[in-house]
Amino acid sequence: MEFSDPPVDLDKVRLERLARFRKKMAEHDVAGLLLFNQINTRYATDATNMQIWCSHYETRCVFVSLEGPVVLFDYADHPHLAEDLPTIDDYRVLPAFYFFGVGNRGEEFVLEFAAQISDLMNRYGGGNKRLAIDTLSHTGCDALRARGLELVEGEQITETARAIKSDDELKLMQVSMNVCQEGMRAMQEYLEPGMTENALWSKLHETNIRLGGEWIETRLLSSGPRTTDIAPIFPDPGSAEPHQHRNKNVCLSLPGSRSNIIFLSSNPEKVFGKSPNSVGPSRKNFSPTATPP
Repeated sequence: MEFSDPPVDLDKVRLERLARFRKKMAEHDVAGLLLFNQINTRYATDATNMQIWCSHYETRCVFVSLEGPVVLFDYADHPHLAEDLPTIDDYRVLPAFYFFGVGNRGEEFVLEFAAQISDLMNRYGGGNKRLAIDTLSHTGCDALRARGLELVEGEQITETARAIKSDDELKLMQVSMNVCQEGMRAMQEYLEPGMTENALWSKLHETNIRLGGEWIETRLLSSGPRTTDIAPIFPDPGSAEPHQHRNKNVCLSLPGSRSNIIFLSSNPEKVFGKSPNSVGPSRKNFSPTATPP
């Protein structure tokens, strides 16, 4: 979420999250934590730069020292994106070594990357060579090991740290949930027979972006015969001609447990009827109703 008027002290939340990572680092006896997963870089620093695109390539990362600085290795040179963030001590441009960026010269450029990480570990690690990494190609891992570093699984650190939520984080999560609910309300109001699934799905994206959301990872919406009366089939929404279906059901799912399945239906009592065949006749006009599972 992006806020013009945040409901909590964001700097306080940022520093608490970084402290959680460091607490877990100490528990696992690692001197450094190297993060390429953009969810983790955001959690550690709250700095953003083309999050989705940078998730496709190893073009942006964060190094967290247990007892030293936090270094943001950014894509290109855009230090203004990290201005005034209390979580970042050093801003550098990543010496990219992924194939899309450097072609066949990856093994050449990765040496500079490994040299910088090794220098940080030697300078602030106190002799501890254990470096936790959340995700990295074998090219990068081989170069780091060649520098004498012991690589440790980093997801056990990031996932367990991120599972802890403060009161302020719960407030921020509630704001995100409110945006999601507003998006579903917009979909419900926009829903009418004959429209395509993509047309309906676009309302969720429009509302999310307008209210400060960043992206939606999945496309889990289906209608008509692509749902059953009790559970969705979950294909991606389509732009083809809308299905001529009898029960006028539309199913939306949010990533997570099955309890996040949401039905928008013209006839909610039929959605949860005793038999999948117990559907009512098609009606030209109807008012959709959101029905929890």
